[in-house]
Amino acid sequence: MQRNISPVNMICLLLMAVLMLTGIRAEAGHLEEIVARGTIRIGTTGDYIPMSYLNPQTGEYEGIDAELSKIIADSLGVKIQYVPTTWPTLAADTQAGKFDIALCGISRNYNRAKIMAMSDAYLKQAQIIVYNDNADIPRQIAEGRADIMITETVEAAHYVRMDKRLAAPLKDSPFTRHSCDILMEKGDQEWLNYINFVLAELRMDGTLAKMSFSSEQKQRALQPRASIYKWR
Repeated sequence: MQRNISPVNMICLLLMAVLMLTGIRAEAGHLEEIVARGTIRIGTTGDYIPMSYLNPQTGEYEGIDAELSKIIADSLGVKIQYVPTTWPTLAADTQAGKFDIALCGISRNYNRAKIMAMSDAYLKQAQIIVYNDNADIPRQIAEGRADIMITETVEAAHYVRMDKRLAAPLKDSPFTRHSCDILMEKGDQEWLNYINFVLAELRMDGTLAKMSFSSEQKQRALQPRASIYKWR
């Protein structure tokens, strides 16, 4: 039996539909906002060679994530505005919307997935621990103040090439494995889809595979400051 909908109920249904559409539009705002702003705000710790490192001599960010940041910005036709963050405040800063994405060799894990949006993985490596003052550990080892550093394979390989006194005997047999991702606030599927699209294109044309080697060449100009697993 066909039921008649009263004018009042019809108005209520239309209002609900408008509110739902407005809500969806509000959540899908990062992409349009970034393009309109002309800049993409990228959070980074700047202490992680060869991922994202703030070179004190040039004042420029260098590394794999710096290259990836430029590619993402260029794809949007905008400039990069780096926003400094720290490992202890990374989650809070991301949730507070201090930047559009965070890029600094960030590991994918369940705790982060619960409270933040994570892109598809773009780099697989091994990880044991995170040290807050990461850039200072290599100097401690190189100067003989410490004997062992447990770190990620990509970082270990970099410093073995930089300093022949160092060795990474477990580089090819890491204790654990993980992958890196790009962090952002939850709630904007359109923005997450765009970032994943960029990563998929870079993966398909081989750019991601080349980035590590390219970054390694650029980082050779830096002074050797670091360590790996074992002092030789």
